[in-house]
Amino acid sequence: MVGAHPPHQGAHAVLAAGEEGGALPGDQDAFGGGDGRHRAGEFAHGVGHRLFTVLVVNWDQGENQRCYTSNPTAYPVGGAKPITPGSLDAMAQGECRFLDTYADIAALFPDHALIRSLGCESCVNIPVRWQGRMIGMLNLLHQA
Repeated sequence: MVGAHPPHQGAHAVLAAGEEGGALPGDQDAFGGGDGRHRAGEFAHGVGHRLFTVLVVNWDQGENQRCYTSNPTAYPVGGAKPITPGSLDAMAQGECRFLDTYADIAALFPDHALIRSLGCESCVNIPVRWQGRMIGMLNLLHQA
């Protein structure tokens, strides 16, 4: 629900939370074992967001598939987005992607109008890696 989460303190707040041990504490893997979706939701709630999604990267099919969403009406579980060539190169190496303006979002996401309609104009994409390979991402979108 829009507005139900703590105020946005800038997209880089996610990085600070991770440096302070806020990124899924105590988990051996990024999804936290059997309770991973709950823990991922706790992380997103602590950082603040208007939209939070978790995507699984399917490199063979060239798409990201949504396995968790805070807004199932706009972004339902099971929905998929194509991987644009080159768009995940830095993330595949473990780097977070920070999009601080609507222009940044519009340049990368074909669904930017829907994103903006939800009140989101900034985004942090956090890669989830397993055994050296990117297998998914956590996506936090919020106002600019």
